[in-house]
Amino acid sequence: MSVPTAPSLLVSVRDCREAAAAVSGGADIVDVKDPANGPLGYAGPDAVAAIAREVDGRLKVSAALGECRDWLGQDGPQPLSLTQAYPLHWVKLGPAGLADAEDWTALWRQAQQATRPAAETTLAAWPRWVAVAYADSERASSPGPEAILQAAIEQDCAALLVDTFVKDGHTTFDWLGESRLCQLRQTAADAGLLFALAGQISVGHTPQIRDLQPDIVAVRGAVCDSSDRGRAVSADRVRSLKKVLLEAAVSNPGCSRV
Repeated sequence: MSVPTAPSLLVSVRDCREAAAAVSGGADIVDVKDPANGPLGYAGPDAVAAIAREVDGRLKVSAALGECRDWLGQDGPQPLSLTQAYPLHWVKLGPAGLADAEDWTALWRQAQQATRPAAETTLAAWPRWVAVAYADSERASSPGPEAILQAAIEQDCAALLVDTFVKDGHTTFDWLGESRLCQLRQTAADAGLLFALAGQISVGHTPQIRDLQPDIVAVRGAVCDSSDRGRAVSADRVRSLKKVLLEAAVSNPGCSRV
């Protein structure tokens, strides 16, 4: 039996100082997000560009762009402005508020298009999309994880991210059982999508991470000072979590292949 590899560690940052801490601590992916603006808070095009320059190609960079509904009105956020020199690898939008839409996937596509500049002259190819499924989908009024995953497969997304909408101490594991998460992970893998696990994940979830073996573990609060997602990212806490993930990878996964 082959030894499983450690999941990549994604650290969400809101500014260049936090990005430098994530890189120094050994993160694999830097994700641009403003936690003050919600679970997928858009930091704005200037912050995204500045952090991409700070990372300077050393790691992959992704960006949270808020919720789909933020982009559906006439006065939406300012679209991204990207360059070949400091590219983004992935972008993502949250599905909160779309559960009751007659065709929520059409709204999702409409919101995706709105994030792009009117004339796409800055990039030969747009970053690939990550589909976001909220574990607490009822609280987010969003489609359920299985529906999100099916749409992600149909739209050729790069990955499925399972996250929590409300940051109140309840984690993804509180909302979705291990067997359901395993099924989501396997279905995503069979379709060629990466599986990313978020939702107030911490070092205390090492056994569940070891069993589930996600491709990516995405965190913010776990690597911030005092475990407070509103405070600064700590290089030491990133380093500590990375070490735990590497050590956990030597154990056999418990998530059965289905």
